[in-house]
Amino acid sequence: MARHTSSHFLSALLAATSIVAISAAQAADVTPATSTAKEAKPAVATQLDMVTSTATRTPTIINDVAGTVSVITTEELERQNAHTMQDIVRYEPGVSVGTSHTRTGATNFTIRGIGGNRVLTLIDGLRTPDFPTSNEGSGTYTRDFIDLDAMKQIEIVRGPASALYGSDGIGGVVAYQTKDPSDYLDSVGRNWYASLKGGYASADKSFMESATGAVRAGNVEVLGIYTRRDGHETKPNSDAIYNPQDYWSNAFFGKLVFKGNDNNTLKITGQFEEGNIDTELLTDVGGAVPGSDASSIPAPFIFGTVLSSAATDKTKRSMISAAYSHQAPLVIADNVGVKVFYTKLDRNEHNEQILTDTIDNFYRNSDLKFLQEIWGADLQFGLTRNWGAVKHDFTYGVTASYTQTSRPRYRTETNLTTGVSSGYFPFNDETFPNKNFPDTNTTSVGVYVQDNMTFGRFSVIPAVRFDYYHLEPKQDALFANASAGVIAVHAVTETEVSPKLGATFDLTQEYRIYAQYAHGFRAPPYDNANFAFSNPGYGYEVLPNGNLKPETSDGIEGGLRGKFADGSSFSTSVFYNEYEDFIDTQLIGISGGLMQFQYQNLSNVTIYGAEAKGEYRITPNWALRGAIAYARGEDDQTGAAIDSVDPVKAILGVAYEADVWGTQLTATHAWRHDRVSSATGFQAPSYTVLDLSAYVEVSDNLTINAGVFNITDEEYYNAQDVTGLAAGSAIIGRYAQAGRNAGLNATFRF
Repeated sequence: MARHTSSHFLSALLAATSIVAISAAQAADVTPATSTAKEAKPAVATQLDMVTSTATRTPTIINDVAGTVSVITTEELERQNAHTMQDIVRYEPGVSVGTSHTRTGATNFTIRGIGGNRVLTLIDGLRTPDFPTSNEGSGTYTRDFIDLDAMKQIEIVRGPASALYGSDGIGGVVAYQTKDPSDYLDSVGRNWYASLKGGYASADKSFMESATGAVRAGNVEVLGIYTRRDGHETKPNSDAIYNPQDYWSNAFFGKLVFKGNDNNTLKITGQFEEGNIDTELLTDVGGAVPGSDASSIPAPFIFGTVLSSAATDKTKRSMISAAYSHQAPLVIADNVGVKVFYTKLDRNEHNEQILTDTIDNFYRNSDLKFLQEIWGADLQFGLTRNWGAVKHDFTYGVTASYTQTSRPRYRTETNLTTGVSSGYFPFNDETFPNKNFPDTNTTSVGVYVQDNMTFGRFSVIPAVRFDYYHLEPKQDALFANASAGVIAVHAVTETEVSPKLGATFDLTQEYRIYAQYAHGFRAPPYDNANFAFSNPGYGYEVLPNGNLKPETSDGIEGGLRGKFADGSSFSTSVFYNEYEDFIDTQLIGISGGLMQFQYQNLSNVTIYGAEAKGEYRITPNWALRGAIAYARGEDDQTGAAIDSVDPVKAILGVAYEADVWGTQLTATHAWRHDRVSSATGFQAPSYTVLDLSAYVEVSDNLTINAGVFNITDEEYYNAQDVTGLAAGSAIIGRYAQAGRNAGLNATFRF
């Protein structure tokens, strides 16, 4: 796919912008500014009046954003009894979360067919740890380490976001916004707040308990939240064998707010989450350990058939940040925000197995670790100026981060007959402990500027960002164990310029059109660039590649929105995204009798589609809601379908909402996933699921939310979960979603 295609997109958008700008200027000469649609306020707030702080880096109502954004509030999460990543996007077509049904649970967000580390995850605008894409041993990696109880809202920005956030957001952004003490204190109108919350979900037989306290003393506010969760596996709605699980988690959240004179505010936030999952891996039992047959796919294991297998996965995440804001005018800005933060992820994937070679039994003990620490800073300025007939809202700043990443692997095997233990596996010629990629320090710095120019009924929002990225590997003895000590690694330095141009135009007081072009990039990751592994037993090795280029995306989007005085609203969009230089492994030759593999820039992908979302207010209390998303993706070289692109999905719901109680009946229908990359691949069948939820304000002190999900007990499959399965696979039933299940939560406020 040639880059000039993207240039044509940008040129076309610029031309369209110019034409609309001329039309808007002419309209402004005839129509006074006081009659513009931007100043017309609906009598009732609409979905388009929700505020996002992520799409433009400043608080902006969705209707003013030249792109597609979803805002999911804590009230919605509670009414939906959401407690997992999958629950967050339950009613968000075009966005999904997969599940590893073997062991690790939720995987990662996928937006319009792009997922994993290609979707940027933020907490209060600050980066969270990522995960190794070259993960092995425990299945697909998870980012399910953020507890929802401390979240005020979750924002999902679709499409490339590098113009404001730099590397990784080529598919979009998922941004968690945490709660403030004032969210509770202002709601009760006094200087203290306390509550207890409990919940139960039958899908995984889980319980949650939460305690919240907030207090205000003068210009100081404090908030503390503790949440405990205990549960089990989510049983598939089929007869397939599944793995019993027990899990627990603790989440601590605290925020200290100082409100000084002259509109100065300092927020200090601390988070700590720890989780533990114990899994009995029945799906391993009776199977051959990878590597038991010399003709099998290369894998770093010795021989054996599994007699028993059990895993314990532990995750700890901590984060501390300080955010200072100054709202009074300065020489170079009207407001200034400074953020500094530190976050750490410590994960250990432990596995114990009993193996047999039909002569002796062996005890294998494995620990695969992932450690990542990030230090970062964010300096942002806001400036508003009126120059002639044009109002300019500038947002500009600089971000910097320093990341340390390590992935040590430990394994020993003991012969239960002789009692001899060893970390050396002779057939593979592999010595533990080892590291498949070296410890890596990553430095990134970005400078950005955005201008929201408004005149008459027209707004233009250009933005551009320059990023510098440097990856520095650190070789040690553990890395030498995996790479046979003969493979040299490389530092990687990259720079990237990421432009964005958006525009909105008010056709009338009710209708607005918008368009946007955005560029995204993802710098070569630490593990792909320097993954190195030698396995003479199976005749192959993986070589590092210091010449990897960034993955990039270029996307255009346009749409029509409408919002009305009765609270009704709708939004439609069409999009076309091109992705270049996706990184994957490739056989590059044979040397010394070993096949040589390497991560290289291979795939060019095109994904396009359309989305629509709306709400019709039948009466002030009754609403009809709907959403639908269609996307189609293919590999530009092979023409093969992109498995991660979800099939068409539609949501239709009818709701009654009043001050004291409310209820909603929601139907979700997904079409068959008939576009898969392999002709023999499993195609997730179409399905229809009905959910019923309700809430009641029993008193000023007690709120209850309840729901019944999959009322008809449908056996259905999430397309993200079954990617790569063969159509005739005997284990398909293992990936079925939960059958009929219910959820309940209640909050008691003192």
